[in-house]
This record gives sequence, structure tokens and C-alpha cells, in this order.
Amino acid sequence: MRAVVRDRYGDAGVVRIAEIPEPRVSGTEVKIGMRAVSLNGSDWEAVTGRPAYVRVTNGLRRPRNRQLGSDIAGVIEAVGPEARRFAVGDVVFGDLLFSAPRCLSDAVVVEESAPLARVPHDVSLTDAACLPQAGILARQSLDEVRPVTSEDRVLVIGGGGGAGTLTIQLLRQKRFGRSTDAV
Repeated sequence: MRAVVRDRYGDAGVVRIAEIPEPRVSGTEVKIGMRAVSLNGSDWEAVTGRPAYVRVTNGLRRPRNRQLGSDIAGVIEAVGPEARRFAVGDVVFGDLLFSAPRCLSDAVVVEESAPLARVPHDVSLTDAACLPQAGILARQSLDEVRPVTSEDRVLVIGGGGGAGTLTIQLLRQKRFGRSTDAV
């Protein structure tokens, strides 16, 4: 199986494609065949080892986990004998940063309790893979300090990035009265 890996911290030159063992499921795990992934600032931080807090969780001198990636969309290819939440063939997406930060690969195995959801039928896998981290940050930015109302004026710094773009879309929904409950 192919995966994007790095053996040390550095610039883009430390990243390469390597052959790794095929993951196997057990217990309550599920195997997801990757169809789309997205990259976030956290992925670049994992490559460079900066800022310094990244090395506290990933390894001080070199990365503990060689593989990269966290935001995914894919198809459940196998389920462990005790798994009940998903079935083979389910199309899912999620942010696996804290569950399995190694998703830039052909497949990944995670606990079925990982932050995964089924992809709605009218959403492409590419779009679904772009939503997890950016979507969470967008929602937090609008609700964390105090809920934003339709009357508020809001400056979105970084409106061209993933979280900024989604924040602007959520603000437009609030302003024009459409529900954001499904987002």
C-alpha cells in the first residue's frame, strides 16, 4: 500500500511516497479506502515540526509517526467483528487528526468511534474531505466567545482560506435567515 511519509522534520523535500504494510481490522475497527483527502495547516506543521508545540506531541527530534494526513473521505472496505456503527460500502468523511493522523495513504484503519460521519448523497467526496477541520474552526469562530446574530458586523481575517471561506458562508446564512443547523 502507498502512503505519504516523512522520516524527519523539514521542508517539502522531506516528504515522499513509500510502500507500507496493508492495515488489518480487528475488534471495533473499520478500514477506510481513501477517495479524497485535504491538507490543512496542521499537516504543514507536522512536516516542519513548527511551531514548537508540534514536537511535544509528535516527537522532539524526529516524528514518532512517519505518515501524514487527517481530513478524509472514503469508503468502508472492512469492519472488525465487533463493529456495528458502519458497514462495508458506507461512504464516510471525518477529521482523524487525533484518531489516525496517517490518512495520506491508500487506506487507514480506525476505531469506529472516531469522528466519522456518512457523506450525504448530494455532497462529492472531494467536498466532504475539505470540510472537517475547516468546518469545525468556522463553527467555533462564530459560537465560541458569544453567538453571532444576524445583526452583527463581522470581520473575517483569512477569508480566503478553508475556515475563512466557510465562516463567510455561515455568516451569509445567518444574515439571510437560512438555518445552519445542518452544517
